[in-house]
Amino acid sequence: MVDMPIKLNLETAAKRPLPKREKLDQFKDCAEGQVPAKRAHPVARLISAALVVAFIAAAGACTSDGQTGHPTDTNTDSDAPTDTITDSDGESGPCTGPGEPLEGGVSDIPNSVSGNVSFAGPEGSVEGTMTLTVGAEIGSADFDVVPLGECGGGIWAAAGAQGDSIPVVPQARADFTPDPDEGSLSGPGTEDACERETGTIPISIDEAYSNWAVWGLKVNGSEAPVELAFTDSLSPILLVDGVPSAESTVLLDGTGSSPKSISIALPPGIQKLAASVSSSAGAEILAAMLESDITAALAGGEMRSGTMKIAQMGAGESMVPVMEWDDSIQKICSRCTPGEATQSVEAAISVPIDPDCGAMHGGFAIEGFNVEIDRVTPTALEDDYEITGFTATGLDPLENGVPTITITIQRTPHGGDLGERVDIYFVISGQAVSLKKNPKTGDYDVEVISLEKVFRDPDVWTEYWLECPGDCIVTGVS
Repeated sequence: MVDMPIKLNLETAAKRPLPKREKLDQFKDCAEGQVPAKRAHPVARLISAALVVAFIAAAGACTSDGQTGHPTDTNTDSDAPTDTITDSDGESGPCTGPGEPLEGGVSDIPNSVSGNVSFAGPEGSVEGTMTLTVGAEIGSADFDVVPLGECGGGIWAAAGAQGDSIPVVPQARADFTPDPDEGSLSGPGTEDACERETGTIPISIDEAYSNWAVWGLKVNGSEAPVELAFTDSLSPILLVDGVPSAESTVLLDGTGSSPKSISIALPPGIQKLAASVSSSAGAEILAAMLESDITAALAGGEMRSGTMKIAQMGAGESMVPVMEWDDSIQKICSRCTPGEATQSVEAAISVPIDPDCGAMHGGFAIEGFNVEIDRVTPTALEDDYEITGFTATGLDPLENGVPTITITIQRTPHGGDLGERVDIYFVISGQAVSLKKNPKTGDYDVEVISLEKVFRDPDVWTEYWLECPGDCIVTGVS
């Protein structure tokens, strides 16, 4: 999987499922003498003023055994305090606060935008800063992709196995931080509002969960503890090669030369923010439903995630690019003082090139590397040359570069050098080991490096003055 971001934990207790219509029906069941199986999120009570009335009426019809649709009804002692009640699901009563942050986040290919957003309705408005993030969770333990790196411009590269169906979960998250100095609400007097701890916890929502938070906001010109929560989930859409898909997996049915492109879109649409003020008895003093098209406000329309391009690896294909090492004869001028010469051997790579990401390969390091002198001609000068150092450099993933082997030799004349042309034959060996595992095999790829290379020291009398440095001082030639 792509290296990024925290994976979404849908099991965390800090996340609350969004209210569903069937949960609202529980209050109806309660009024008919049935025991509701599970209480709705507090947000469900705020859908409309009519539902608030229905909710209060239904609460009175419940039994007093603690199984009730209203948090305050769990307290059977009318003289007992009602400002710290918690229901059997751990949800807060009407006078608690300030709430808890929504955990989790967008896992892969995230793209975020922030700006000012105003939620408005007949009862007033709430303004603040909204951050909207769109992305996805790509891959699983069974069908994963191998991250290759970030290409820039919101594009990531990865490798996957041909024939795999990669699970993709579209993700979106909105985090809203109200500005207490901007916007205000109006409604019935809030003198009877219970005292609730207020804070600065963002009101958040993703594709499945929301939280609630209590803020000190202006109501009828005075500050009051207002509970805020989103009521509708976000609905991001999977795009495969730019085309909307209703599938939950992406089939890698192409070749390595044509990466599969995955991105997420969040269409514009109205998002609702419920605002409420409660009395210490649990009654709704104020219930407001505010609206805003956050996607249009922040992105000017549809909001897009980043993009992941997945190279599709087939059987026998390697994460190490094909390398063609330079086998030409290369010149050195080792008879110049002080007799040391260094020369580099380079390789051209052959690999699919993506216009956004570059060379689609997994990178490699050269290991087990060795260079030896096989022979020298004329043979009488074999003892004059020795290798004093060699290095080898591979490539990082996606790098469209040049693998290089560098060899340094030292010439120590022992007499008998007549200045004729000298050829030094090297045997070079090693292994190119991929930096990323092959998604087809689950192992690192290993490619053998084996070549013969010739360095040529030119004829001192006829070639040095043309091919060697002008300040060269020749030594050890008779």
